[in-house]
Amino acid sequence: MESLKNSQNPTVLIVSISGDKSTDDVMDWLSHYSCDVIRFNVDEDLTKNKDSLSFEFSNYKNETILNSKGININIDKVKTVWFRKYKTPVFLNSETKSNMINNDRDELVKHLTKEYTAGMFAIFDTWSLNKNTLGCKITRKPSKMEMLLAAKSVKLDIPKTLITTKKSKLISFITENKEVITKTIKDARGFRKTNNDSTKMSASLYTELINSYLLEKIPETFFPSLFQEKLDKDIEIRSFFLNGKIFSSAIFSQLDEQTDIDFRMYNNRKPNRTIALNLPSIIEKKIRNLMSALELTTGSIDLIKTKNNRFVFLEVNPWGQYDMVSKPCNYGLDKKIAEYLLKLEYGKG
Repeated sequence: MESLKNSQNPTVLIVSISGDKSTDDVMDWLSHYSCDVIRFNVDEDLTKNKDSLSFEFSNYKNETILNSKGININIDKVKTVWFRKYKTPVFLNSETKSNMINNDRDELVKHLTKEYTAGMFAIFDTWSLNKNTLGCKITRKPSKMEMLLAAKSVKLDIPKTLITTKKSKLISFITENKEVITKTIKDARGFRKTNNDSTKMSASLYTELINSYLLEKIPETFFPSLFQEKLDKDIEIRSFFLNGKIFSSAIFSQLDEQTDIDFRMYNNRKPNRTIALNLPSIIEKKIRNLMSALELTTGSIDLIKTKNNRFVFLEVNPWGQYDMVSKPCNYGLDKKIAEYLLKLEYGKG
């Protein structure tokens, strides 16, 4: 990569969100290689930072101009785009909120969200078609169920899974599998609430074991919910996929009661031990087939290796964090991503 320093400065566009440290670190490496970077934060740049964006198209023209800090940037001159992350911004300020009743406010938020999303997706579609790209096409993130079905189609092992509204069906599933967990059907998201004393609190949705106490509380019919067999975990595996290359780590989450069911319930006082791992070649081949089926060039993949040597696929997050793989295992993924973006820029990807 040293030879790239002496070349005419390339420019890479990164579509991300504010505060994403992985974006910062890759930008540092691109700067090291004398590459200019345009960063577009979808959650803030057009709503809080007073930047502006114009997308003009016709039979003969596609042009996207970003005005950032008073400088006009013609993004169509850029050849390479990294779709790092997407997040819908918050549209209503406190003054607007206070002057609207709840129903009107909620309807306006829904409308603005749909308008913003449709506009951004139209632009991202154009960038996806006409540029060298890395990352998930933001308008097409596969669902958890689509991931599991795709994994099944490429012969990856998947957990026994049930979506139901009936307690009787759940009881039968528990009888068959002994222990069962529940998780969100879509991506888990956090919630914020304000207590009576104005203290702001946050809550997250984690994977939970359906124990006898919870089962007793569940009504006979309920909202459509996802249940899976509880796997007899030997180790948890987080792999990062970068254009066919797989970097894996073994996470010993089962050794801590706090992280046994869901390793995202991090024990910051005593973090899980994490080491580099080489997956069996047959599993890596199936992962490559899966990513091809899902049309993904990058992503963070979660698997579990059971005590009877099953390698069970859970999900892939196209925009997932990879520091927890890179740093403990010394993979240097920020540098590798920057180098791959430059290879795309020079037509070598």
